[in-house]
Amino acid sequence: MKVILVYNGYTPKSIAMLKSNRQLKVIVYQNQKEFDQYISDSTIVLIRSNTQVHEKLILGAKNLKLVVTATSGFDHIDYSCCMKNNIKVLYTPNANVQSAAELTIGHMLNISRKLTQAQTSLFNDRWRSPDLFASNLGGKNLGIVGLGRIGQKVTQIAQAIGMKVAAYDPYIEHSMFQALNVEPQGFMELLRNSDVLSLHVPLTKETFEMINAKTLVEANTDLILINASRGQVIREPDLIQWLQKKKIKAAGLDVYHKEPLVKDSELKQLKNVFLTPHIGAFTEEAYVEASEDAVAKALRFIDSGELRDELPLDQAWAKFL
Repeated sequence: MKVILVYNGYTPKSIAMLKSNRQLKVIVYQNQKEFDQYISDSTIVLIRSNTQVHEKLILGAKNLKLVVTATSGFDHIDYSCCMKNNIKVLYTPNANVQSAAELTIGHMLNISRKLTQAQTSLFNDRWRSPDLFASNLGGKNLGIVGLGRIGQKVTQIAQAIGMKVAAYDPYIEHSMFQALNVEPQGFMELLRNSDVLSLHVPLTKETFEMINAKTLVEANTDLILINASRGQVIREPDLIQWLQKKKIKAAGLDVYHKEPLVKDSELKQLKNVFLTPHIGAFTEEAYVEASEDAVAKALRFIDSGELRDELPLDQAWAKFL
């Protein structure tokens, strides 16, 4: 009998799908401690981003054949160690595309129209004060770093608003740029030309702290920087310094170097930053789709050995999102 270890953060319906298969022993875990306890006997594990699958656990899980994460990101899994031990890893790249893209646009709109400040002003009985004079997004230059699934969806919404979109992605074929009516640019060129720069890359050696003092120096002072991908793609101390000195206009962040964001983070002291607590996939629709897609992948693997959305598809990091 195969043992499946599944996080209780999956939908009840998706867990019921597993339990309906009498050939499976389903163990529902609540936290990392319980996951660590049960993984050694498991054949398949179904996780989310709050569960770490690291080398020590992998080496002790002699029966483990498959890891499925109900996320589009995968930096919580030691994939190299899984490969060496012939453990397959699947993910759910389509489940949160719409929700992550909508949040990204929400950050842009909030900053450009000063919505947070407007609400605070109203609550303080200040009616349409001069400091709420804002800007449109229409007509502005949007730079996309990572023209994968989410980057493409953000592009489509932004173009509907009237933004002009350029992108940097060395792994996406030129035909995709043409199909989306997106201008291909180099990374530094994109920093120089963008009014809004939005990051849509996974965390890899290539993308780690790609936004830093050396790259930010290329940005124009009116830049709005948006990050709803992974916190470590930005070097936070450098970004804080640029925001403090107003070397860029503002930032909208949903992800951070360390999560949850520490209580005394300097980011919380800045007036030109809009922060949300990693809610890119935190919608009912994304939650349901990711849960059911992950379970369906596990069941297909059990029934036929089929592997859908296996990591890595290739070495192209941009295609992962």
